[in-house]
Amino acid sequence: RYVVLMARWRGMSSSQTRNLEYAALLHGIGKVSVPYGLLNSPACLIGPAERFVLRDYVRVGAAILDAIPILSPAADAVRYHHEYVDGSGYPFGRYGKDIPANAQILGIASEYVAMTTPRLYRAGLALTLSEADSYLRVQVGRRYSARVASLFFRAKATERLRLALLRWGHFAFHIVSKLMSRRPRIGGVSRRVL
Repeated sequence: RYVVLMARWRGMSSSQTRNLEYAALLHGIGKVSVPYGLLNSPACLIGPAERFVLRDYVRVGAAILDAIPILSPAADAVRYHHEYVDGSGYPFGRYGKDIPANAQILGIASEYVAMTTPRLYRAGLALTLSEADSYLRVQVGRRYSARVASLFFRAKATERLRLALLRWGHFAFHIVSKLMSRRPRIGGVSRRVL
């Protein structure tokens, strides 16, 4: 959901937004090439060779999407979503403007979800939402451009508002339904409130 909002606000066309949404849904597809034991190992327990195999999932995922014509426009977002603006990312070490906007958008959104979601290899260590927000703010200029981070926090606030409105909307509907189902007595006659 975040990536769609960010893409729209970034001025991406509807087809670019759709392709970014496909990338968001399928960005982990390359993990089918990673052995299960390695996929669920804590990062501190794997060596350089295993780390290379683990990180190579983005290349595999991009190759899978490239092979499917309708999904090939989403491949670059998957291929580069772990690249960081300071050049410290992987698999190619791209930096700054060499990283496509769709990959930067996918990168910050997927990293946020990864940080705030429990994982087998770090059970119980998911960050709280405020801790993840703080971490992302510190990474502006290192991992993420200021523009992409700004779009992300705007999308996050918008999504939080949308969910609150849905929750309150459901609550209000429930209250109104209860009130409408009551039969008040008017002049000794029971009448249904419309």
